[in-house]
Amino acid sequence: MKLCKTILSLALAFTVSACGKQATISLQNATADIGIQNASRDPLGRVYEWVPGSRPASRAALFPQITDGTKPPNVYIRNYPEGKTVASQVKGFVSGANFAISDAQVLELETESTKSTSIEYSNFKIMELDKTVTAMNNYINADPDTARDEWALDSAIASHKDDDPTNDVYYVVVYQSMLANESKLASGNITGGGVKVPVKGVKSDVSVKFTNASSVQCDGFQPCFVKVRIFKPILTQNNTYSFTTRGVPYDDRAFARALSQK
Repeated sequence: MKLCKTILSLALAFTVSACGKQATISLQNATADIGIQNASRDPLGRVYEWVPGSRPASRAALFPQITDGTKPPNVYIRNYPEGKTVASQVKGFVSGANFAISDAQVLELETESTKSTSIEYSNFKIMELDKTVTAMNNYINADPDTARDEWALDSAIASHKDDDPTNDVYYVVVYQSMLANESKLASGNITGGGVKVPVKGVKSDVSVKFTNASSVQCDGFQPCFVKVRIFKPILTQNNTYSFTTRGVPYDDRAFARALSQK
């Protein structure tokens, strides 16, 4: 059989051995209505430095990782009764295709291919920072000189003062963590032969295969899903460091997409 021409899409090579429109979707760091699939098991309070268009870099944890159930300051904990709960609105990320694919088609594939997919989790609790900016400021003010260098705060603030938004630096904080006894795929065609998805502008249905499905599996009461807030660093009138969400043009899915990059 004649091989189809291999096309690089989203900076990843996707090689196919049969004709027809094909794409792969990774479920690593997939998003759902309960947050971002926490492939790296980031703890509550994890801070990332992120320049959109590049992979985020881990910077710090606002407090030591919790291993004994101790509640950090300014953290709420909500416990839920034992039993199984289902998360919906699961979306992975297109990691490759054997045809030229537009941004709009990527979004359509990511939405349509997992419409029947859900994630089941059980015996869980949610830990959430009460005041994220306060927690960040407390970390910075505890040792301003070290934190300034560790987070590269001066250059991060300066990055927002020019006219080139591609270099803007943001700080992303895990403000909510969902710890579950178990998390797993509950429905959909993820573990089967994939799905065929009609996409606008493509003559034939696109055959979608899924990768990293096992990353959704989460056992042993770990932080299986997280929610994040994205902050712009600022210098206050008192010449101290702080952070704001005002004017940040990105959401948690944009950050999760960046995390899924290799």
